[in-house]
Amino acid sequence: MTRRLALSTLILLAVACDDPSESGVIIVPDSAQDQSTGLDSTPVDRGILTDQATQDQGQNLDALVDAETDMFIAKACNDEIDNDSDDLIDYPLDPGCSSLEDDNELDPDLSACSDGQDNDDDGRTDFPDDPGCSSSGDVNESNLCSDAFEFKDLTGHARYAGTTDGANSTLNVCRNNAAPELIFQFTIRDQVERVRVDTAGSSFDTLLGIWRECDDPTTEIVCNDDVAFDTRTSEVVLETPTPGDYYILVDGHGSESGPFELNIRGELGLNQPCSSDDQGLNWIVCGLGLACRDGRCQTAQCSDGLDNDGNGRFDYPNDPGCDSEDDNQEQLAGNIPQCADGADNDFDGRVDYPNDPDCTSAADDDESSPPACRDERDNDGDGLIDLDDPGCNGDPDRFSEFNLPACRNNIDDDDDGLTDYPNDPGCAERNDPDETDPDPLPQCADGVDNDEDGFTDFPDDAESCLSAADDTENDPCLNLEPREVTGLSRTRGNTAEKPNNFEGSCRQPSGREDVLLWRVDDGFALQGLILDTRDSDFDTHIYVRSSCRADSEIACDDNGGGGFTSRIELGPQPVGTELYIFIDGSPDSSGIWRIRLTGKLAEGQDCGSRRDYVCGDGLTCEDTPNGQRCARARCGDEIDNDNDGFIDYPNDPGCDTPNDMDEADPAVRPACSNGIDDDGDGLTDFGQDDRCDSAADPFEGPDCADGIDNDEDGATDYDRDRDGNSGPNRDAECVCANDPLEADQPDCSDHCDNDGDGLIDLADPGCQDDPDRNSEFNAPQCRDFIDNNQDGRTDYPNDPSCNFQDAPLERDVGDNPDCLDEVDNDGDGRIDHPNDPGCTSAADEDERATCDSDLTVFARDGSMMGDTSTGMAENQGTCGFDGGSPETIYRLPVPYPARVVIDTFGSSFNTVLYARSSCEAEIICPDPEMEPPIDAGVAPDAQVERDIDLGIDGGGLDDAMADAGTPTDFGLDALPDSPDADVDVDDAGRSPNNDMGLDMSVDMALDMSVDMAVDMALDVSVDMAVDMALDMRVDMAVDMALDMTVDAGVEPVGFNEPDLAPIPCLPGPTQLACNDNSNGIQSQIDFAWNGGDIFVFVDGFGRLFGRYRVQASATYPRGGQCGPILFDYASCEAGTQCQLDIGRGISTCQ
Repeated sequence: MTRRLALSTLILLAVACDDPSESGVIIVPDSAQDQSTGLDSTPVDRGILTDQATQDQGQNLDALVDAETDMFIAKACNDEIDNDSDDLIDYPLDPGCSSLEDDNELDPDLSACSDGQDNDDDGRTDFPDDPGCSSSGDVNESNLCSDAFEFKDLTGHARYAGTTDGANSTLNVCRNNAAPELIFQFTIRDQVERVRVDTAGSSFDTLLGIWRECDDPTTEIVCNDDVAFDTRTSEVVLETPTPGDYYILVDGHGSESGPFELNIRGELGLNQPCSSDDQGLNWIVCGLGLACRDGRCQTAQCSDGLDNDGNGRFDYPNDPGCDSEDDNQEQLAGNIPQCADGADNDFDGRVDYPNDPDCTSAADDDESSPPACRDERDNDGDGLIDLDDPGCNGDPDRFSEFNLPACRNNIDDDDDGLTDYPNDPGCAERNDPDETDPDPLPQCADGVDNDEDGFTDFPDDAESCLSAADDTENDPCLNLEPREVTGLSRTRGNTAEKPNNFEGSCRQPSGREDVLLWRVDDGFALQGLILDTRDSDFDTHIYVRSSCRADSEIACDDNGGGGFTSRIELGPQPVGTELYIFIDGSPDSSGIWRIRLTGKLAEGQDCGSRRDYVCGDGLTCEDTPNGQRCARARCGDEIDNDNDGFIDYPNDPGCDTPNDMDEADPAVRPACSNGIDDDGDGLTDFGQDDRCDSAADPFEGPDCADGIDNDEDGATDYDRDRDGNSGPNRDAECVCANDPLEADQPDCSDHCDNDGDGLIDLADPGCQDDPDRNSEFNAPQCRDFIDNNQDGRTDYPNDPSCNFQDAPLERDVGDNPDCLDEVDNDGDGRIDHPNDPGCTSAADEDERATCDSDLTVFARDGSMMGDTSTGMAENQGTCGFDGGSPETIYRLPVPYPARVVIDTFGSSFNTVLYARSSCEAEIICPDPEMEPPIDAGVAPDAQVERDIDLGIDGGGLDDAMADAGTPTDFGLDALPDSPDADVDVDDAGRSPNNDMGLDMSVDMALDMSVDMAVDMALDVSVDMAVDMALDMRVDMAVDMALDMTVDAGVEPVGFNEPDLAPIPCLPGPTQLACNDNSNGIQSQIDFAWNGGDIFVFVDGFGRLFGRYRVQASATYPRGGQCGPILFDYASCEAGTQCQLDIGRGISTCQ
């Protein structure tokens, strides 16, 4: 059978273009042609569909086919031929095709999706009309989704682009939310090791879930909110999924929605059969770290633990030739990327990956943070991003977006004597970029009393004119026709076409508004009325008046509902009251608003009507002789109905709410009434533990950490992912995880350290013993110039309780510290602070210098916890900003060469983390001793008085120093007129300018004996060496020294010849790595280490301090030593284990 060449093309399908919520782009294999036209759809630009046959690009197609026939023969189910003459062509239309790779189109017995029968009685028959059919070979027409829910079938597709804007908000993925969601069916037919689905590339904070039934949340298999701390997109993984139908739900956090990307990837395991997919169309591919070679999934070069290109760097993200861990080519093509070139390209003091936090990998070609005008952020908060912001002046490389619009820059830009909004008639709103006055002038600036009310123009006619640019002076209340919403629970509208006639007291200026009216009718007196705009599409604010006039305002709120939504709770409203409800926005925002209205009826009022009223707190709707009326509920009737000694909500453990009709206690008492201190805070149950909202509360901890949206504002907790940091969509009323309520409270009773001084609520002197005070702030007592504890000593460094300048309290201490006890504790002849140089302050507990004291050694599991407030403020790293914060120092033994990673993830404050090879910031050298003259075999007068040291630093080729961006010193003293005393080396210990590769140098060393190399070094006169050093770059001189000594086999600690002087100590920095904020406000360092003790410093940014958690791990390389000294935090790299190497007599990673 002759088969045609199957050209690889892409088809973009625009789905349901008439409905914005249904818009999307599906990227599919080329066989899915438009069956109605027979034309290929060739993508011209994203989201644009064109009917255009594939064009010949000028190549001879026949010749191409003839040249590589075998490579391009298409399978029977992908060759666009009706091979079995059943008038159906290829997968998924032909029931004989199970996939595009199927090479047999012959039909089996007709399946349910190709038998011409409506097998599931849904009014739709066979593929593609029945959504339950993923192909014509599908044996089942039914799907696990009711008719009430629409879904798209993405079976076999790797990517989909669409938007959730305008979709229904019915289902909740992961957590309760008010966001719209979309549903997709995906049928798994082939066995894969795992399926990975993500929303990478989406524009909003997504929620992602996979369910077995699209309308039943109890069938949820897996869900995810944020894939990482600082990433708002989502990812879910199914391990070894069973073939069948699955439903993918794309939802939003809170009420977020917008354009999204959905990526679906079925992953094959090692050595499983695979097919190459250069265009990324196949949804089934080799798993992470694998690549398809020779028809099998094999370990990719960039994940195989080998230095495939011989550059001394291994795999992604360390090798500059590796763009990802799936990259199968480690060889670098083109120039060395900035993040691997050994230069500080962005001049931030940090060099290359991983030391420069702006480098995502060694393959990253931009070491700097992107300029403000192309970083995809609104840096100046004006709602405009990058080149859309006039502050960028059209320049994507501009580092500032900031600009003030003409109508709020305090300048009379049009020289009319009037400045900015609302005074200049050329300013429609405060962000108006042009102050030029219109012609003719608007009525509120034309000098005429247009409405003849005795007031002319803005600001005199304030009832009619909101600004000088207002085009009408007529009183808007005279023409107001509000929409009545009495008794409704929800309604919506759109302010886009409404006028801008009113503004509330809580936000000025404002934009266009809608006006609603609620009448309190007879029989429907209110206990209260709650208004909430949480589902609106723009930033709303609402205000309520008893009439149209501004002076009758009852309440106004902007963003009180969390995020950009507003919420007002009104008290009792008697019959006959009229409430005007204004839904407004900022001057530059308008659109669709949604409002929830909760009319809470008072006791005795009619609850049997068809309106959406509810009975108020403590009331329930009961049948009475006069009809249904709101009456006292069992949990609000002041009676102990279950005789347990507790009455009503919140005291009875059987009462979940005041409206609960049953006081009967549950079989298992809730945490807040079980007689146990569940949260270990020393307080037990409701009534004693203020974290219990009621006796029925199932969680004794704070509301801001219970995983519940207690105030039903659509936002949950302070730290919902439990990573120690506030979440991006936390409840705005939660100040910290210990905040007992998801409601606004005074700073001095919210259980949180609001001013960051380590003191909470009434323990903080800033509260002045007043729990209702809304500020904890006070100057730290250790720098307030007051002897607060009246011990005769004031502030840091004189008071023994002040161990650093920002210590919050001057407290009485028991025994005086060593540095205030009038004893020479270290026997150096000097006593106490300030006389003993080992004392940093009177609070110092050791007269020895900190680095001479007994430092705490890391625990064997590599994890330490503590509080830096107990430390001293003596050290600082080269990153972040140190304003005098205290630090804690640890000694971390890593006895053999390894890759070391240390982080402070989970700490409670903004940390700065750094590591040194010595506790001191610089190598401290002993006083120099006279060295014997060098016998170089030359006349005495040929010797030069200046010292020339061609020795090598005892630290060897220090990869750690190079990785940390610190030059490695090879011991070459500065020569006269030489600008460089030290020379940078790369990770392999070579000079960046060394033109001879390390292998060549080794070969040269092996070709000549050690004696010959030494003789050459000694035979060259010192004068000649100096001249050469002066004539050549210092780098070259070091390379020569390395080629003639180290590579010749000389020991790295010296030439090892009896007539050469010992290597001198050379002062220099000891810092190995430093990081501030690699992950939110937490820090991480990653560096290579040659072996020995590492000194780890946990510090704070600026003057910050607090509780920390620090974790360390060390990874020994393949072939590297790993024993006999063992630690739990040190292990061999993946794929190896620590075993005894008989030949070497040591344990190595094998």
